[in-house]
Amino acid sequence: MCPEITFGDKSFCLTGESRKATRAEIARRIESIGGKVIGSIREDLDYLIVCAAGNSCWAFSCYGRKVETAVNYRKKGARIVIAHENDLWDAIADKRAQPEGATYRDPAAGSRTQTLAVGIVERQ
Repeated sequence: MCPEITFGDKSFCLTGESRKATRAEIARRIESIGGKVIGSIREDLDYLIVCAAGNSCWAFSCYGRKVETAVNYRKKGARIVIAHENDLWDAIADKRAQPEGATYRDPAAGSRTQTLAVGIVERQ
Protein backbone atom coordinates (compact mmCIF):
# COMPACT_ATOMS: atom_id res chain seq x y z
CA MET A 1 0.00 0.00 0.00
CA CYS A 2 1.32 3.44 -0.93
CA PRO A 3 1.49 6.03 1.83
CA GLU A 4 -0.46 9.25 1.45
CA ILE A 5 2.00 12.11 1.26
CA THR A 6 0.91 15.68 1.98
CA PHE A 7 3.17 18.72 1.82
CA GLY A 8 1.82 21.71 3.75
CA ASP A 9 3.95 22.30 6.84
CA LYS A 10 5.41 18.77 6.65
CA SER A 11 9.09 17.92 7.10
CA PHE A 12 10.99 15.66 4.73
CA CYS A 13 14.41 14.04 4.88
CA LEU A 14 16.01 12.34 1.87
CA THR A 15 18.28 9.32 1.89
CA GLY A 16 19.99 7.44 -0.89
CA GLU A 17 20.58 8.56 -4.44
CA SER A 18 17.88 9.31 -6.96
CA ARG A 19 18.05 8.35 -10.60
CA LYS A 20 15.57 11.11 -11.48
CA ALA A 21 16.99 14.22 -9.81
CA THR A 22 19.62 15.53 -7.43
CA ARG A 23 18.73 15.97 -3.77
CA ALA A 24 18.78 19.74 -4.30
CA GLU A 25 16.27 19.43 -7.15
CA ILE A 26 14.02 17.16 -5.11
CA ALA A 27 14.22 19.58 -2.17
CA ARG A 28 13.24 22.52 -4.40
CA ARG A 29 10.20 20.61 -5.66
CA ILE A 30 9.10 19.67 -2.14
CA GLU A 31 9.58 23.23 -0.88
CA SER A 32 7.76 24.73 -3.88
CA ILE A 33 4.59 22.96 -2.76
CA GLY A 34 4.80 23.68 0.94
CA GLY A 35 7.10 21.04 2.44
CA LYS A 36 10.32 21.61 4.34
CA VAL A 37 13.45 19.53 3.70
CA ILE A 38 15.86 18.85 6.56
CA GLY A 39 19.18 17.04 6.50
CA SER A 40 18.84 14.66 9.41
CA ILE A 41 16.32 12.42 11.15
CA ARG A 42 14.46 13.92 14.10
CA GLU A 43 11.69 12.50 16.21
CA ASP A 44 9.23 15.06 14.81
CA LEU A 45 10.09 14.28 11.16
CA ASP A 46 7.05 13.58 8.98
CA TYR A 47 8.58 11.73 6.00
CA LEU A 48 11.81 9.89 5.26
CA ILE A 49 12.07 9.46 1.49
CA VAL A 50 14.24 6.54 0.38
CA CYS A 51 15.55 7.29 -3.09
CA ALA A 52 15.47 4.55 -5.72
CA ALA A 53 19.16 4.14 -6.50
CA GLY A 54 19.67 3.15 -2.88
CA ASN A 55 22.83 1.40 -1.82
CA SER A 56 24.20 -1.97 -2.96
CA CYS A 57 24.25 -3.31 0.60
CA TRP A 58 20.46 -2.81 0.86
CA ALA A 59 20.05 -6.06 -1.07
CA PHE A 60 21.22 -7.76 2.12
CA SER A 61 18.76 -5.89 4.38
CA CYS A 62 21.50 -3.65 5.75
CA TYR A 63 19.82 -0.24 5.52
CA GLY A 64 21.55 3.08 6.00
CA ARG A 65 21.74 5.06 9.22
CA LYS A 66 18.83 7.35 8.38
CA VAL A 67 16.47 4.42 7.86
CA GLU A 68 17.77 2.73 10.99
CA THR A 69 17.30 5.93 13.03
CA ALA A 70 13.77 6.46 11.66
CA VAL A 71 12.80 2.87 12.50
CA ASN A 72 14.12 3.30 16.05
CA TYR A 73 12.09 6.51 16.49
CA ARG A 74 9.01 4.72 15.18
CA LYS A 75 9.50 1.95 17.74
CA LYS A 76 9.35 4.69 20.40
CA GLY A 77 6.09 6.05 19.00
CA ALA A 78 7.19 8.65 16.43
CA ARG A 79 4.93 8.87 13.38
CA ILE A 80 7.64 9.01 10.73
CA VAL A 81 6.45 7.72 7.36
CA ILE A 82 9.18 5.90 5.46
CA ALA A 83 8.30 6.16 1.78
CA HIS A 84 9.92 5.20 -1.49
CA GLU A 85 10.96 7.92 -3.90
CA ASN A 86 8.32 6.74 -6.42
CA ASP A 87 5.58 7.53 -3.89
CA LEU A 88 7.01 11.05 -3.53
CA TRP A 89 7.02 11.62 -7.30
CA ASP A 90 3.40 10.39 -7.52
CA ALA A 91 2.37 12.76 -4.71
CA ILE A 92 4.15 15.68 -6.40
CA ALA A 93 2.39 14.89 -9.69
CA ASP A 94 -0.99 14.67 -7.90
CA LYS A 95 -0.35 17.99 -6.17
CA ARG A 96 0.59 19.68 -9.44
CA ALA A 97 -2.55 18.30 -11.13
CA GLN A 98 -4.96 20.08 -8.77
CA PRO A 99 -6.96 22.65 -10.72
CA GLU A 100 -6.37 26.30 -9.88
CA GLY A 101 -8.99 27.65 -7.47
CA ALA A 102 -10.21 24.17 -6.50
CA THR A 103 -11.48 23.60 -2.98
CA TYR A 104 -10.85 20.23 -1.39
CA ARG A 105 -10.49 18.57 2.01
CA ASP A 106 -7.01 17.67 3.19
CA PRO A 107 -7.47 14.57 5.41
CA ALA A 108 -4.23 15.31 7.27
CA ALA A 109 -5.30 18.87 8.09
CA GLY A 110 -8.92 18.07 8.85
CA SER A 111 -9.98 21.46 7.54
CA ARG A 112 -11.15 23.02 4.33
CA THR A 113 -8.33 24.21 2.11
CA GLN A 114 -8.31 26.37 -0.98
CA THR A 115 -5.81 26.16 -3.81
CA LEU A 116 -4.68 29.67 -4.70
CA ALA A 117 -2.53 28.62 -7.66
CA VAL A 118 -1.33 25.29 -8.93
CA GLY A 119 0.68 23.74 -6.12
CA ILE A 120 0.20 26.59 -3.62
CA VAL A 121 -2.32 25.88 -0.90
CA GLU A 122 -3.72 28.10 1.85
CA ARG A 123 -5.36 26.52 4.91
CA GLN A 124 -8.57 28.13 6.14
